[in-house]
Amino acid sequence: MKSIKNLSLVSSFLALLLVSSMSFANTAQMNATLARISTILSQVNPLITLAEKQQDPNARVKFQFDELRRDIADIQAGIAQAVNRVSIQPRVVQPLSGDYLPVSEAVLNKEKVLTNEDTTS
Repeated sequence: MKSIKNLSLVSSFLALLLVSSMSFANTAQMNATLARISTILSQVNPLITLAEKQQDPNARVKFQFDELRRDIADIQAGIAQAVNRVSIQPRVVQPLSGDYLPVSEAVLNKEKVLTNEDTTS
């Protein structure tokens, strides 16, 4: 559990660092900082693997480490795209999953029932 909390703190820190780095006036300096962020994100992967190994295999609710890895890879791809961008053009931003806990079938079914009750009222 402590590893998961540490991952959350690291992720929050990196997100704040990324946002604050956008205020740099010097593009070369900003690109260097973005490259550092990408490097730090790469260094988080062994921690994710460690936390995954420490997860209780009998836990009722399991953390979705694959989703976390995909989100980090998406962030790194966005950084690479920003650093290598030649011109400014509108682009589609892919949202992060941000959902690392699975939703049980019971919850999904209950939401469907509630939604159906709302539409029939």
